[in-house]
Amino acid sequence: MARTRNAEKFDAQRQGLLAAAGACFIRLGFHAASIADICAEAGGISPGRLYHYFPSKQAMVEALVAEERAEVARLFSAVSAIEDPLEAIVSLVERGVELGCQRDYGVLATEIVGESLRSAEVGRIVRYAERDYRERLIALLADARTARARQGEPVWAAKDDDRLARGLTVIVDGASVRALLEPSSLKTLTREAVDLARLLVLSACR
Repeated sequence: MARTRNAEKFDAQRQGLLAAAGACFIRLGFHAASIADICAEAGGISPGRLYHYFPSKQAMVEALVAEERAEVARLFSAVSAIEDPLEAIVSLVERGVELGCQRDYGVLATEIVGESLRSAEVGRIVRYAERDYRERLIALLADARTARARQGEPVWAAKDDDRLARGLTVIVDGASVRALLEPSSLKTLTREAVDLARLLVLSACR
């Protein structure tokens, strides 16, 4: 029981430090944010204590990406319960845009992607997360295609699953970046992304 309480305490402290790191990366940028900044954001803890949880800023990025992957998994789980296969895809796009258009989420994602172009290790972490997302999306498209075929609805060719996954990802990513430039247009961006997603999938049907 003591070990369980200690583990819960460790996880809670680690989560608090990760939130502090994320706040600093958003406010200052990954490179400008120092360990001292993160320690101050976390309530003035010592660098030694911080390193007990995260040995480097890169480790914090890896943890932040892992959190994002967990959120993505929750999105896929939520839409998997939708009976209409096309609406499941559209709902995923809608939820993805709503998440990506949150300012802090968008800024942090942009910082991490930027760092992935400079750091081979961060690049590896981001590519792994991207591959996981893409595989999940392709699987969702394949399931939707099979379900539509069973229902006698027009379907796209199996070879188009990958192309559609890329197109849907472009829609979500594009809306997220656009939201940083047009923060007052979230509802419009979400509606347009949903319309584009539906049009993209239906246009591929034979």
